[in-house]
Amino acid sequence: MASSIIGSDRWYPILLFLALAVVLYLVVWQSFAHFERVEMARLPCGRPAAQVARGLCARYELRYFDEQLAGWLWFDTGWYISIARDGYSDAQVRAFKEGRQSAVAFFPAYPLIVRQVNRLVDDMPLAALLTTFICGVGVTLLFWRWTRARLSPRGRRFALVLLLLYPYAWFLFGTGYGDALFLLVTLGAFLLLEAEHPVLAGLVAVPALAGRPTGVAVTIGLLAVTAARRDWRFAPLCFRPGDAGVLLSLGGLVAWLAYLWARTGDALAFVTVQAAWGQRPGPLTWFKSHFFAHLHDHGWSFILRRSAQALCAILFLAAITAVWRRFGWGYAAYSLAIIGIPLVGSSDFQGLGRYLLAAFPVFAVGGAVLDEQPCWRWPILVGSGALLIVFAALFATGHYMA
Repeated sequence: MASSIIGSDRWYPILLFLALAVVLYLVVWQSFAHFERVEMARLPCGRPAAQVARGLCARYELRYFDEQLAGWLWFDTGWYISIARDGYSDAQVRAFKEGRQSAVAFFPAYPLIVRQVNRLVDDMPLAALLTTFICGVGVTLLFWRWTRARLSPRGRRFALVLLLLYPYAWFLFGTGYGDALFLLVTLGAFLLLEAEHPVLAGLVAVPALAGRPTGVAVTIGLLAVTAARRDWRFAPLCFRPGDAGVLLSLGGLVAWLAYLWARTGDALAFVTVQAAWGQRPGPLTWFKSHFFAHLHDHGWSFILRRSAQALCAILFLAAITAVWRRFGWGYAAYSLAIIGIPLVGSSDFQGLGRYLLAAFPVFAVGGAVLDEQPCWRWPILVGSGALLIVFAALFATGHYMA
């Protein structure tokens, strides 16, 4: 009976996700409890909005199970919880206008949902964790569904294992970051598009564009997949009027720009404020001068953490041609956009590791490769899983892995 349940298509993704969740929650709990935390993490809990405005990296204290779950709540979690609690307050607007770090850098979709979940649990940090966890379950199920018509049964399993063992996949299981929500609505939008529901696809993708700057890649991908499905090269007029429904996804970005213009007087405030983090748009950021300039100033930890994310980006870019061959140029265009936008926008590769989670066609290609190349299975899966555990433990002890 047990083997039949584990082997069934219905239960396999859920059981796999839950099993890995148990491991990761134990790792984060024990790492936070027993390992030394870096200085950046030794800051008071429950910090007020004024501290958030100064960009201090601290966590919020949980009302329940703080010792067990606190390791998930570092760094940008504080910004998102501050937005969920206070919105884009006057203090944040002043910080932006004074050229300091401000919450306007962070898109609203995830904290808005956290605020609603908080109505059920009355504990904002716990609401953030629950939101991420539930979205992670949804990602697992939707990715499993998306691969059904594209991979063999064994290839599907390898693809899902690759996704959930990806070294930065802990962002799908916990943390107060919006990566799981972003991937959930993105997968949902593509599945709806393939079911010939472009209007619903556009509507479902709205939170993606209201969730992060790279959300525009989702609209690009939806348009590209629509064009590929209609084979526009041979029949440019074969588009249907309803196909324009995918453009509704832009509503999330338009609404955010309109709000910023009304609130701060700068519709691109989320871009402008990046200067407070040392990431001004331009050649210095595009060519990663910050990364190379600091190689000699920081220790091995800085080099390894940034280099690991750079290596992931290179590997994902190299897989785009395989995405094209296996799934079509539409998904290749989406993959290029979802990888390229954050790659260009980061001055030192920081954050790329988790942003690459959204490149789900690459994980599907990886599953197909492992299905066809047995000699690569154990080295890749064991190595990726080991890195996932190590990176989650480092994050839990205050190392900036996000």
